[in-house]
Amino acid sequence: WIQRYRLFSLYDKGIKFDDESWYSVTPEVISVHVAHQCLNNLYNCNIDLNDYIVLDLFCGCGGNAIALAPFVKQLIAVDIDPVKVSYCK
Repeated sequence: WIQRYRLFSLYDKGIKFDDESWYSVTPEVISVHVAHQCLNNLYNCNIDLNDYIVLDLFCGCGGNAIALAPFVKQLIAVDIDPVKVSYCK
């Protein structure tokens, strides 16, 4: 519980977690770093993300999907757990 703002800086803005997500979610600072690395790699390959749909398999409660979504045309997040997918929305 004490680590909630380390995981997501906007935790009080409606972030939802179940018990498993507290220890399995990618912290926001790491998710943002990974998103920027992915974007830089695609940019260096002259790939325009507006032409593609990004698929996040095993999204959990959406840590990585949330970090990448503002930069892509469309992002689809998939997980086997429907509760976690509902948290990702």
